[in-house]
Amino acid sequence: MGNFSSVLLRNLSDENTNSDALRISPDNATARTSIGNNFTVLTLNIRYLTSKDRGSRSWDVRKMALRSYVRSSRADFICLQEVWPEQLRFLVQDTEYACIGSRRAFNPTDKEMLVLLFSREKFRLNDYGIRFFSNNVSTAGTTWSDTRCDLPRMMIIGHFSPKNDLSKEICVVNTHFDLSTEARLRMAQDVLDFIGVGGHSIIVGDLNAEPNSEPIRLLRSNYRDCLQYVEEGDLTTYHGFGKSSKTLDYIFCTEPLEPISVRIDNYEVNGIHYSDHYGIRATFQFSSLLPNAERTVKKHSRRMYHRGFMGITKCETIPTVAWFNGEE
Repeated sequence: MGNFSSVLLRNLSDENTNSDALRISPDNATARTSIGNNFTVLTLNIRYLTSKDRGSRSWDVRKMALRSYVRSSRADFICLQEVWPEQLRFLVQDTEYACIGSRRAFNPTDKEMLVLLFSREKFRLNDYGIRFFSNNVSTAGTTWSDTRCDLPRMMIIGHFSPKNDLSKEICVVNTHFDLSTEARLRMAQDVLDFIGVGGHSIIVGDLNAEPNSEPIRLLRSNYRDCLQYVEEGDLTTYHGFGKSSKTLDYIFCTEPLEPISVRIDNYEVNGIHYSDHYGIRATFQFSSLLPNAERTVKKHSRRMYHRGFMGITKCETIPTVAWFNGEE
């Protein structure tokens, strides 16, 4: 199929491109030779690119530490928040991951994206969608008219099957909740209403809410909170470059799934903070996926959620599932 990455990654930094999806499958990427018995999910707010960050906080200083951390994680699903196009390009170039994601608005000054990377060596993409927390769920840049939101927010939904057993399916959801207390609670309820509580689902992201807050209690009453499986250390996931100590990031899973290990990667890389958040990794066994389990998200019409990668411009064509799987 050739080397897609050089063209698509170049498009990612071109404001005039019509590229709406990113499939990263370079010929020189290191491929996994075995699917193995486990799969790992990573969530991380990488901290957007801003000139306000100086010294060791700046992107130019910490980008190598972040790339080293992300790549060494060897996670099969990498869910990132606060991503700018040039950051994504730097992180994933010459990797075997495919990418689903969306820019939160078409405002040229707002480059922030939500991104879900997945291993094309281990997983087949069955379906995907991007749903905004809005009265117009398929329209980027919109919010609810009757609930105050600081920014447009969304969730990315991907349905995957392990390539060694296509009878099994898992739903992975990446999201980034608002700063508004009212909006966070409504977002938590919206996720539950849309995704459901059955089957094999994993919900991750920066939820901007602490463990005893109402949105987290709501999610915990329906899903398993993977932070309870952290064996040692505190549960700080947001450190603000060493100036804070809060738990704002989470991995939740439905009851059929139970992590065999969960860790908060609360360390520096070569003395540099890779972000103002710490990454969380949860590892699950493929054996916990039951064949032909109930599908948690119904087949929705195009009006229900946007499909595609809106990293640069509004998409004119919708990438097919086969395209992401490298089949066309």
